[in-house]
Amino acid sequence: MQKSNYRVGIEAEELVERYLIDLGYKIIKKRWKGKFGEIDIIAIQAHSLLFVEVKCRKNYLTNEVIFTKQQKRNSLAALDFLSLKSIRMQKS
Repeated sequence: MQKSNYRVGIEAEELVERYLIDLGYKIIKKRWKGKFGEIDIIAIQAHSLLFVEVKCRKNYLTNEVIFTKQQKRNSLAALDFLSLKSIRMQKS
């Protein structure tokens, strides 16, 4: 039986989550919904906050999957999260 797109997406997110944990990140939010959209995974390591959009496709290169409109929505969602949590960004 073929898996639904939703189930494949959830499994891809779980795979990425395990990978980030193996790299030493702590997952602080999953499928966080803000007024500009959803962020699949928000993780932290030391002083770095990571916002992750998970895409699972069979026949596409990674940079072909997320388009400019989606990138802008992701950026706005990340800024929304930061403002709601009163987190200030620092230049590195």
